[in-house]
Amino acid sequence: MRPDDSLAEKESVTPGDLAQRELILPRRMSVQSELAHWFGRKWGSLNVFCTQSLTTNCSMIVTQGPQISLIIEGSLPDRDRSRIITKRLHPDLQASSVVCWKRDVPASAAVTAFMDFLGRQSES
Repeated sequence: MRPDDSLAEKESVTPGDLAQRELILPRRMSVQSELAHWFGRKWGSLNVFCTQSLTTNCSMIVTQGPQISLIIEGSLPDRDRSRIITKRLHPDLQASSVVCWKRDVPASAAVTAFMDFLGRQSES
């Protein structure tokens, strides 16, 4: 959202805070499904301005208008904090991912390093 938005002073935003706002939602159906669960009964009456698959594109829309975009934290690392601010959702909504690979296929050094990294992250 923009820094001058009425929700900017809040520590986090709730489904009720967003229910009557113009929203930019992720295009991926799996993410929309998670958001639908988070919004509960409000989901069917949301004011969806548009859906997006690239957070950099929706950030341009947000800087120009009153819309609020729902994005995964960290997906917009180069944002100009004087033009766009982020807020956590309350209650928390965490996305999950699955990593798959073929067995018995030699892994490159990069793949091995990435799998080691993921292993360390899951242990913490």
